[in-house]
Amino acid sequence: MKIDKYNSSYFKSFVKLIDKCFLLKNKNKEQLVNWKFFSKVFDHKNKIICVYDKDKIVAQYSNIAFEFIINSKIVKWYLCQDMCVLKEYRWKWFISKMSKKLYWDIKEDTFTVWFSNKNWVKVDKNSKWYGYVVIDRLKKLYFLAFYKKKLFYNFYEINDFYEIDKLNFNEFNFFSDKFTFNKTKEYIIWRYFKKPNRDYKIYLLKDNNLIIWYVVVKINGKDLVIFDFNLKKYDNFERKKIINTFNNICLSNNRYIFTLHVLYNLFWKNLFKGFFKIKINGDNYFTLKNHNNFLNRESNLNKNNWIIISGDIL
Repeated sequence: MKIDKYNSSYFKSFVKLIDKCFLLKNKNKEQLVNWKFFSKVFDHKNKIICVYDKDKIVAQYSNIAFEFIINSKIVKWYLCQDMCVLKEYRWKWFISKMSKKLYWDIKEDTFTVWFSNKNWVKVDKNSKWYGYVVIDRLKKLYFLAFYKKKLFYNFYEINDFYEIDKLNFNEFNFFSDKFTFNKTKEYIIWRYFKKPNRDYKIYLLKDNNLIIWYVVVKINGKDLVIFDFNLKKYDNFERKKIINTFNNICLSNNRYIFTLHVLYNLFWKNLFKGFFKIKINGDNYFTLKNHNNFLNRESNLNKNNWIIISGDIL
């Protein structure tokens, strides 16, 4: 067996590994994996290390490339996701060995984040090998939508990315103009329109014909998941109208519960006052691996500086 960078000639084996470990629900499995790991969305590439056993890949450790805007500066970062090892090859320290090989050439002005489930928390907290720090738990919030509200922002669904041609999603920065995703048009199209069998719905919200909000939702069983949202700097911000709009979007999709995962700091506590908080085994944790002292200077790893909403990219 050998540990080395991903080789594209092993693509089908790579897909089988991901599917076997995560039981992909998307019927277009190859297209999904290609969309996620190999789309050239940014000018820097994803990093993938694999364990090879003869003619197949038996483990992989990957960092998906993204961009943040921090104090008007674009900073490259990585999302560590979908690391996995086939069951019969576990307990051989492959994750540690692959991560060590992957991180040795990471640039100093980058960092890596990881949304980990409860089973991984001890690894995150105790393993100096990975170098991850747990920022905090992302709590799942629930809200019941009983009836249509009269006081809400007008909303309409976007069905094609040509309809957002004149929008700049980086202008939607109400929650944080110091620390946010770099939501270029290329990113938005890739993330929400190009996914095989896309299961997102994107809504634009208006106030007096002025587009002030966008909301991305996803139907998950009986729930409507609020996947992503933000608004422009807006003087007439009304918390009640925001919640009522979520309520009405939920009902328009024939759902009566809407949920979201957030890094539960003071900002979200105030905005989502009245939501139910339920602790479940599937709670996720937001963790970070610093590749130098950049984020220590900018954010001090303080959870109150992170305006994070989490969703499953697959």
